[in-house]
Amino acid sequence: MATQLIDNLTTAFDPGKYTDEYRKELLELIHKKIEGDEVILQEKAPRQNVIDLMQALQESVKETERLKQPTDSPPKPKRTARKKKTTSG
Repeated sequence: MATQLIDNLTTAFDPGKYTDEYRKELLELIHKKIEGDEVILQEKAPRQNVIDLMQALQESVKETERLKQPTDSPPKPKRTARKKKTTSG
């Protein structure tokens, strides 16, 4: 399943799509400090662990497969289970 997810996400590398956000934010802080502005650091939010890794992997595979489908056909509606009516008598 992990291999399938990787295959679904594999595309040609385009370095223009990526930026170094950490470096950009760090340089902004440095320049603010140089200019004499007060720099206030925010506390990092606690990390949230994935509870069910297999479920997350399955959902990722489904999402990437959905994204690779042609867009000219409308998505199929999800089917929901119906309760059977019981008759007493």
